[in-house]
Amino acid sequence: MIQKSLQVVMKKRVFLFLLVFVFAISAHAGAATSSSSSPDIFVQTGHSGRVKFVALNPSGNHLVTMEQGSLGHFIKTWNVASGREIITFKLETEYGYASNLHFLDDNKFIVFYQKSAEIFDLYGQKLQSIKLPKIIFVRLSRISKDGQYLINQEYGSKIYSMRDGSEIVPP
Repeated sequence: MIQKSLQVVMKKRVFLFLLVFVFAISAHAGAATSSSSSPDIFVQTGHSGRVKFVALNPSGNHLVTMEQGSLGHFIKTWNVASGREIITFKLETEYGYASNLHFLDDNKFIVFYQKSAEIFDLYGQKLQSIKLPKIIFVRLSRISKDGQYLINQEYGSKIYSMRDGSEIVPP
């Protein structure tokens, strides 16, 4: 009985010694690395509602997400490499509900509405508002790189002129 209690006491002492030893080593290593730079601490809140659209820029280093919630539409831009949020902003528009979004290039993305679209940079700055051709649905739409054509793929592929909204029929 005494021998078992001595074994328990010894095990506890060895465990405590190892615990203190590991703590001391990690504290020493942490002090050595944190003297020149300390890690940044930040809170990532993500979206509080349903994420409706996601777009990745052509180079794959930025992501845009759009939440459709009871308080409105919120867009967040993200740095993919660090996982950090760049900015969150609320879509303030008179154009109604957003129906799609995608990147135009590495630094600009477009948000489609039923009859218009808005172009933003990665920091939420609105760069341009565009009136869209008179089409029924723009959920599966893209604008050409030169900005002259809208390609709608809702019910088959159709191409429209951004200048006057007319449908362009290939020969």
